[in-house]
Amino acid sequence: MRRTGSLLAALCLVALAAWAKPCPKCQQENPDASLFCQACGQKFMPTRTCPECTKPAPEDARFCATCGHKFGINAADEQRLVNEALKARGESLAKLEALAAFYKEAGIQDKLKTVTEELEALKARSGLPALKANTVEAYAGALGGKVESLPEADQLFDQAEAFRKDLDPFRRQPNLLKALDLYQTLILKFPQSDKVDECAYYLGQIYASSYVGDWQKAAEYYEKCVLWNPRTDKDARLRAAEAYEKARNREKAAELYRLAAKDDPSPENREAAKDRLQRLPQP
Repeated sequence: MRRTGSLLAALCLVALAAWAKPCPKCQQENPDASLFCQACGQKFMPTRTCPECTKPAPEDARFCATCGHKFGINAADEQRLVNEALKARGESLAKLEALAAFYKEAGIQDKLKTVTEELEALKARSGLPALKANTVEAYAGALGGKVESLPEADQLFDQAEAFRKDLDPFRRQPNLLKALDLYQTLILKFPQSDKVDECAYYLGQIYASSYVGDWQKAAEYYEKCVLWNPRTDKDARLRAAEAYEKARNREKAAELYRLAAKDDPSPENREAAKDRLQRLPQP
């Protein structure tokens, strides 16, 4: 009997180890879905959830380590990779400038000339577009087109909507994750589609849901909905403010509550935004 009890205890410890992840700062164990450490507040590295087996994976993973599912290419991947490339470009500029300063101080003119030429050539390049989607123009016409209905984009949107609206409780999380990938793929492939603002709104909903629970990303996508369509009839301003509040970003929450109180299409939402702004905890 004692041996059986020990075996059960050991199995429970194994299950707990699979469920929890240690904080890299204080080693406190946290649930796998945690965005911050429950003990010290350390932010965990971004992760994505597999739409097939619902297990977490690193944000830059191309395949799920548990079931082998291949993750789709989406706007979030593009933004991360472009930002990394821009960071690397900035570091290269800084190192070349330091090297040029070294050769100048040392009086080594031939090497200074070579490094200066390379530095000027790098500065002269247009470089990668930031693609942070932080302006209306980023997806409304930066590529020389106009916002319009695009058949392929509309088809992707319909597929995403089918997954999002499927309420089967046994497939709810993977369905939402598949919808998430389709919405992001639409934004990436068809930036001039008239569906991008709706995609952003529904991405906000998915990230804010209990199946994902990433309030920071939810807030950012709600905000993009308004940026891409300032005349949107959705309550994206209010939802963005609420998400920023839950993400502990009081400054952004206050900014969006003020915007919602002024511009939300619903009178009820405008009043709700004013009330939430007044009750927002002071710094």
